[in-house]
Amino acid sequence: MPAESEKFLLEGIFYLTFILVLCALVQLRFSKKISLIAAGGTIIGVILLQSVLLTSGQAPTLVLTLLPLTAYLPAIVCLHILSRSGFFQTTAIWTTGFTVYFVLKTLWKILMRERNADLQGWSYSLLLLSCLTAAAAIMTFLVFRFLRKPFQTYVLQNNTSWLLLCFPVLMVFLLFSYVRNSTTDGILLVLLLLTAFSIFLILIRVLTSAASITRLRVSERAVSLQMRIQRREYEDICKKMELGRNYRHDMRHHLTVLDALAKQGDTESIIKYIGNLNDRLNDITKKSYCENPPVNAVLSSCIGQAEKSGCYVTAMICLPGEIPFDEMDICVVLANALENANNACMDIPEKEKRRITLNAELKDNRKLIISVENPCGTALTFNGDGFPIVPERKGHGIGLKSIDAVTRKYNGMFRCECENGKFRLNAVLFSCQDPIMTAESSEVKSTCTVKRAVSGALLSALTLFLLINCLPTMSNALEEIPILGPIVRLADLRSYRFDWGDSSFDAQLPVLDNVQPPLSGEDEQDADLPGAAAEPSQPGNTSEEPSSPNISDDGVEEMNQQMGKYIEMIRQKFLWYFARKYEGYVASDTTYRILRNDDRLLSVRFETTLNAGGSAQYSRSFTLDKQSGKVLGLAELFLPDSNYADVISKEILRQMTAQVESGEGDYFIPGGIWSDDECFKEIDADQNFYIDGLDRLVIVFDEYEVAPGSMGMPEFAIAPELLEEILLQPSVIG
Repeated sequence: MPAESEKFLLEGIFYLTFILVLCALVQLRFSKKISLIAAGGTIIGVILLQSVLLTSGQAPTLVLTLLPLTAYLPAIVCLHILSRSGFFQTTAIWTTGFTVYFVLKTLWKILMRERNADLQGWSYSLLLLSCLTAAAAIMTFLVFRFLRKPFQTYVLQNNTSWLLLCFPVLMVFLLFSYVRNSTTDGILLVLLLLTAFSIFLILIRVLTSAASITRLRVSERAVSLQMRIQRREYEDICKKMELGRNYRHDMRHHLTVLDALAKQGDTESIIKYIGNLNDRLNDITKKSYCENPPVNAVLSSCIGQAEKSGCYVTAMICLPGEIPFDEMDICVVLANALENANNACMDIPEKEKRRITLNAELKDNRKLIISVENPCGTALTFNGDGFPIVPERKGHGIGLKSIDAVTRKYNGMFRCECENGKFRLNAVLFSCQDPIMTAESSEVKSTCTVKRAVSGALLSALTLFLLINCLPTMSNALEEIPILGPIVRLADLRSYRFDWGDSSFDAQLPVLDNVQPPLSGEDEQDADLPGAAAEPSQPGNTSEEPSSPNISDDGVEEMNQQMGKYIEMIRQKFLWYFARKYEGYVASDTTYRILRNDDRLLSVRFETTLNAGGSAQYSRSFTLDKQSGKVLGLAELFLPDSNYADVISKEILRQMTAQVESGEGDYFIPGGIWSDDECFKEIDADQNFYIDGLDRLVIVFDEYEVAPGSMGMPEFAIAPELLEEILLQPSVIG
């Protein structure tokens, strides 16, 4: 698989995972349809933008490098538009998404760094894509299964300012990103991966605990509400008891009145008087809705409040005295449902439409079905969790969340719907005493036990792996143990040979002085580059040369300056490739050789190999005339205004043609398959050269400059007699 296609596929996996994390954690401001259109339009726009960049001639690596700006930034902007949470809560969403992205990218870098030389081509590409796809699927599953609910419960519903939390998390992410892009050590990369994944798991754990605390607070508010209802019910009972005492006290007066009316034969008055007494008796009689006392007390209180508010309530309750549920939980569901229905009725101006229908039935002593229906003045839309989207106000929405929490406790179902001006709430609860549920609970406990065992084994193996690779002394000691030794060697990364290195720049620069002989290659200069490590350099190839007279300080200084400029030029070339390789492998290795060091000349040759997807070789020679103390340039070897470039170019073209005709070489010359722009015409005025031991001028070309890469760096020796008429005397040539 081509390298660029592989990178685009991997980036597609990373980007899709990032988008899925955002979708899992966000709470939408608009309806699902509008949000889906906006998100889909953003993704299509990102894809079209990448296509335009590629078709416009931009390098694929440059397009990949710009992805944070052209792909991830539009997604973040779209997220802030669609999210109904605050700025910092939304920032917490995409920061979490980038944490997942960072884990996957670090894993990718480890896999690329540890590529085995025996596994190349399609097989390795498919293996790499499979591993990263599996990792992305696992991370996405963890987000949806364990992080989504607690994140939305605690982070998005918490009005606390998240600035103090978002800023440190973002700084940690940036620090990890910088270290990941700068490090070349495999163990450090593994530690970064494990640290990032641990932070992700800790985030899940902390938010889960925080969500539990939030649910406890909701339950506490529900209990407080229940206590207020019971207190109100107690006060009503006390009032009715007082009315009963008064009624009994006045009974003899009522009997006296009835006796007088009977003696008079006024039947109509007797009937009317008895009716008034019945009305007063109903006021002090407690209504009974079901046989369960606590539930009946809540229903009496809530229905009484609704009737006082002008609502007509129809209640059909079929509950026995003993129910297989926590009575407090059932009271929470009924109280919140009736309170919400009463508040909704208050928004209806027509009093005759204020009707509430309540149904509660226990089936088979294990399934409780509760439904409440009330009029709704405006059409409602619902979010992804099934809750109606309404303007936010203090205390609003807590009742439905309490009902949802109770249904989840009993593995039940909760649903709200609004049709034809009617709002309907349905809740189904399953008894924990149900044998089916009990069997499921046992199965869950068994599964948890297995998970704990597997987690413990994985944690132990991970700890052993880290100790082996981070403590070489202990690793060496463990390898001596007969049975444990093979396992340790299997886990020790030092026992493997990998051929994938990080980007690096290595240059050897000799420092000349007046001490003769010979020149030493022990001094070197390494470039310290962001994102690239300088590998250890080895001394240049030197050999004992005969002594020579001292060189002038000016000549030495000029030689050192020119060699330093060449190293800087190579460094800039390396940086140009490195900036465009999108975290790919780029390496520049520059060494030097002493071509000549005698009484007359000192010639140093630099050879550079640059690997950036393909390799290219460069060469540059510096020649110091020890007699004059000058660093020689090509033009300084010839008379002023001489046509040395034309003479040398014709001789080189003649040698090229002869080698091509004899089959000894292949060059970019006229008459072949090469275009006129590609063909060699003339050397540069400052063409690279050196003077060999036979005092001949040797012209050197870089790889691909005048010939295909198979020819390497071509060299052409020019006979001194061809140049004798244009040489500047005294000459170092011939």
